[in-house]
Amino acid sequence: MVSLADKIPPGFPQITEAPSTKVVEISHTTVLHCSASGNPPPKISWIREMLPVDTSRNPRYNLLTSGAPGTYIKIKPNLFSPLSVYSADKIPPGFPQITEAPSTKVVEISHTTVLHCSASGNPPPKISWIREMLPVDTSRNPRYNLLTSGAPGALQITNSIEEDQGKYECVAENEVGTEYSPSTMLYVKGKKRCSRSRNGCPSPVLSSNDLR
Repeated sequence: MVSLADKIPPGFPQITEAPSTKVVEISHTTVLHCSASGNPPPKISWIREMLPVDTSRNPRYNLLTSGAPGTYIKIKPNLFSPLSVYSADKIPPGFPQITEAPSTKVVEISHTTVLHCSASGNPPPKISWIREMLPVDTSRNPRYNLLTSGAPGALQITNSIEEDQGKYECVAENEVGTEYSPSTMLYVKGKKRCSRSRNGCPSPVLSSNDLR
């Protein structure tokens, strides 16, 4: 017996990442993710309450076109991914709260840095990270590590490179809701090169063993 799935033509669009339910506080930003495969690559658009979302008419809505095309940033409910919005005085019990937000950091290339983040909530929220509005996938980059002890939730970046520079946010999420930290910058600077001029590199310090 031939199923309908067997009759799908080659290249037919397939949703590879569907949006999930979100709860966000009023005036805060949230991100709904969607990605799809197909040949040719499909164009992604969004619907809210059975009507197309027109990002050109609302500056608060943004459909990314690079990095992770289709990722949608908004703070309004979506039909296929219910989004509940609460005012600050009506946040439900257990809603995640960022207790330590990441701060601006400057790290030298090839060095290690740690961005700290902690949160409270009931149940205890899971912490993840966003860089330039895209999720940080620690499973795909061995230089990125989400600490689980010492400073749980902190993001450790080893052997820093220029591409690590950017705007970072931590995200605390549990079954009650989602809270985003204020964004912060990580700057990656190149190693200083000294010249061999008169006032350039300092002279090496020699020990008695070096003179033998």
